[in-house]
Amino acid sequence: MTGYKQVFFIAPAVTLFVTLSRRSSAILGLYDNHFYAPYSLTSWFRYNDALPTWPDQREIYLPEDNIWEACTCNNPSPPVGDSDWTYYEGDLYYVDDPLVTIGYPVFQSVFNPGIVWFDDFTINEYDSDGNFVRVVYEGEIDSNQDWVSITNQWEAVFPLDDSEGHSDQTSLILQDVEGYASWSLRTARFNTIEGNAYSIDCWMRTAEMPEDGYAQARLDFVYSPSGQDLVAWNRDYLEAEMDRWIQPAVDNNLPMNIGEFGVDRDLLDNNGGLIWVEDMIALMIERDLSFTMHVWDIFHDRDDIFDLFAEYLLTNSARQTPVSVLSNDPVITVYPQPFNGRSTVSIELKDQASLELHLYNILGRIVLEKNVGMLSIGSHKITVNTGDLASGTYFMRLISNGEILARQKLVLNK
Repeated sequence: MTGYKQVFFIAPAVTLFVTLSRRSSAILGLYDNHFYAPYSLTSWFRYNDALPTWPDQREIYLPEDNIWEACTCNNPSPPVGDSDWTYYEGDLYYVDDPLVTIGYPVFQSVFNPGIVWFDDFTINEYDSDGNFVRVVYEGEIDSNQDWVSITNQWEAVFPLDDSEGHSDQTSLILQDVEGYASWSLRTARFNTIEGNAYSIDCWMRTAEMPEDGYAQARLDFVYSPSGQDLVAWNRDYLEAEMDRWIQPAVDNNLPMNIGEFGVDRDLLDNNGGLIWVEDMIALMIERDLSFTMHVWDIFHDRDDIFDLFAEYLLTNSARQTPVSVLSNDPVITVYPQPFNGRSTVSIELKDQASLELHLYNILGRIVLEKNVGMLSIGSHKITVNTGDLASGTYFMRLISNGEILARQKLVLNK
C-alpha cells in the first residue's frame, strides 16, 4: 500500500493490526480475534465420539476472574489405620463477603500412602442463625460425572473404583498420595448467598491411613472481583466470553474482527450447533463486529460442510443471498414464495438424474422427504406438500446419489 506501513502485534488469540499513515499522524488499527468458546463444543479436536450439546445447563463454569478465598479445612478426617464406611458431617462455613459468590466440593487426601474411598455426599445450606434451609446438592459418585483435578500430586490416580462403594459398587478412590491430591466435581458447583452457611457431609472409608496423613471432603469458596456468579452453557455465558475477548478493542476504541469462529460439523445436525451459530451471529451483530465462520469436519468426508451455515445466513441475513450463489449446475425456482402448504419446484437438469427432495427446519433436522425418481435432461416440475408443518422458514435440498444438486429456501406462511 503506497504511503502506508503496516505492522501487527500478536497476543494469545488476539492480533492487533496497525496501519501507520505517512501523510498524517493518524494510526489506524484493527483487532483480529479467533473465538472458540466453549472449547469442547467448538474445537475440531475431541477425545472421543461423545458430542456435547448447546445450550446445556449442566455445564457450569466459574467466572474468569475467580480467586480462591477459603475452605472448610477443619472438616473431620478418618482415624489412623483401616476404617469401614462412615458418615462424616462437615463444619459450617458462613459467607460474610458479598464478593464470595461460589462454592464447590473438594475431595482430598494428604500425606497418605494408603487408600481413601469417597462416596455419597450432600451439600447443605443454612441461614444466618444456623437453621437448615435446603439441600444444595445430593448425589452418588459415578463415572458419568465431570471431575476436575486440583492436585499438585500428578502421580495420584483418579480412577472410579467400580468394585467398592457405600450404596453401590462405585466410589472415588485416592491412593499412594505422598503429597497432596484432590478432585472437585464441576457439576456440583453452586452459587452462595451472603450471610448463609454451607456444609458438606460425606461417606468415607480408609485403608492404612498413617498418623501424619488425613483425608476429608470439604467445601472451597471463591470470590469474583467483578461480582459474577456461576454461568452455564447458554447465551449469557457466550455473551460474557465474547465481551471479555473483545475488551482490548473496546478499551482502545478500535474495530474488532472475529477472524475465525466455528463449531464441530456433527453438532449442526442434532446437538444445537445452529442455535450456537444463531447466538454467535446475533451477539456479533449487536457489537458491530466483522466475522468469518469455520466448520470443523475431520470425522466426515463430505462436500456439504458449509451447507447449514449458508442456509442459516439465508434465514437471518438482512440482505438475502441470491440462490445462484449457493446453487450447483441445475437451474431452480420455487413458486409461490411464500407459500401456503403447497409449492412447485421448477428445475432444469443438464444431465439425467435420480432425485430425492429433503426439507429441513432451521435446526437442520429433516422434516420431509420425497423420492422424486429418475428425471431426464430438461425442465421438470416437482410439487411439495408440507402437510401439518408449522409456518416458518425451511430449506430444501435436491439430492442425487448422495450429492446435493440444488438448494433453496422456502417460506411457509399458513
